[in-house]
Amino acid sequence: MRVRERRTELGISQPKLAAALGVTFQQIYKYEKAKTRISAARLYALSKAFDVPVTFFFEGIEAGLNAQKSSRRRKAK
Repeated sequence: MRVRERRTELGISQPKLAAALGVTFQQIYKYEKAKTRISAARLYALSKAFDVPVTFFFEGIEAGLNAQKSSRRRKAK
């Protein structure tokens, strides 16, 4: 989600980002739709292409994880 957010914010198309990373635009699509995991090396390359720290991709993730945990607890009861 953060990949797509930053890409559109910068006005970069999927094909342009793919060319910068040396992958196909289909791979970028898969990253954005969370159909394919992003390796640490690729995450680093994305952070350089977007001119953001790697931690940018993890901002707000804590809230999502906490919501999942509380949802699981309720189902277990």
